[in-house]
Amino acid sequence: MSGEKTPLFDNNNANVNVSVKYSYSSSDPNAPPPDFSNMGVPPNMMPPQGPPQNMPPPGPPQGPPQGYQGVDPQQQQQEQDQLPSQNRPEEVVAPPSYSDYDIVGANRTAFQMPPMPNLSEQMVRDALVEKMDSKCCAGTKAAREMSLLEVTPNLVVVYRFHTYTERRLTRPAYSPFQGQHIDDASHGFPPQPWDLVVQTPPYFQQRKTLVKVPHTSSVVSCVDCRGSGRRRCHHCNSSGSQRCHHCHGSGRERIGEDTRVCCHCNGSGRHSCHRCNGSGSLVCDTCVGSGRLEMYTELVVNWTTHTSQHVCGEDALGLDPSLIIKAPSTLLLNEEGVRVAPLQNTPVPKIHVVSSRMSTEHERQWPAERILQQKHAVECVPLTKVSANWDNKTFTYWIYGVNGGVHAPDYPQAGCWCCNIL
Repeated sequence: MSGEKTPLFDNNNANVNVSVKYSYSSSDPNAPPPDFSNMGVPPNMMPPQGPPQNMPPPGPPQGPPQGYQGVDPQQQQQEQDQLPSQNRPEEVVAPPSYSDYDIVGANRTAFQMPPMPNLSEQMVRDALVEKMDSKCCAGTKAAREMSLLEVTPNLVVVYRFHTYTERRLTRPAYSPFQGQHIDDASHGFPPQPWDLVVQTPPYFQQRKTLVKVPHTSSVVSCVDCRGSGRRRCHHCNSSGSQRCHHCHGSGRERIGEDTRVCCHCNGSGRHSCHRCNGSGSLVCDTCVGSGRLEMYTELVVNWTTHTSQHVCGEDALGLDPSLIIKAPSTLLLNEEGVRVAPLQNTPVPKIHVVSSRMSTEHERQWPAERILQQKHAVECVPLTKVSANWDNKTFTYWIYGVNGGVHAPDYPQAGCWCCNIL
């Protein structure tokens, strides 16, 4: 007698399927079958004793294949009958493993840095005058009469890394059942979430799509009205009538010093509810009066762009990096592909470490999302720092961006608070 246990691991679905094989032989054809109870075999996996009975007829296998993880509509129906409509769970589905892909930028050519900004004294002064002149109550006298103390030009490098991902999750959904065709499990096995073909939008555009998973529908009683098709009217507390607001429920209304029977409620003190027309109930909004719902599994697909940005702060000369990120710049490098290689051998060695770090973070940070496309860019922002003096007051301002934006937070003639230059 021999026994063999062979564990089979399915790395794609992270499930463990164990198949147990046993064989025995005996010279006596009338010998009883061996006892497997002492071999550590679970009772539910022991071979049958005696001759087989009630064998199914030959033919195609019934039910889902072994290892199948699709949606069971009956189980889904039982779970949803116990949950209110507003508390339905969502299940994030991990993407499949990646196949081979090309890495863009492995053989890139080095880009060239532009020349340093070279602004003359008149250009520096005119930039501040023009900015002050555009404000409602800022003075330009200080900009015209100031004495320039120091002008420092520089180039600030901005690195941006973008990753476009797709995320899929499933959740129970419903719609009113009004006699439409029901695509239940009898029409086939429900596909896995990542097996459904969904049209991908243009890269790096935020989108969200809802897809009805085939073969997951079933008809259940409405969970909000319990299959009646109507719900209670809260306006009249299901009584069908309300207190008359003309006589306040007394049945009589005052006319001058006299009273008479209220003509609005005919003396009853109540009138028919105008919301339910006196029926005490309203049509259920969930099932639209049918009393039944079509429950199905809904696939939610989200496309998201994850962005990381870095400014070489030591080159900003004290200017807020948030202003540099938004400033118009000169594009030095722009690469896009399924994957982009980190920067190497560029004129700006300080961004090599940043590029490698962002590439690693974007590869590992969203394990439940599938990476569709990546791109990164190197941009250059010209910057000039100016120190000046006017009326014994020293102040500093910056001229940045290819369009010559000005930032002067301590300008001596800024005027009212609304004219502070951001």
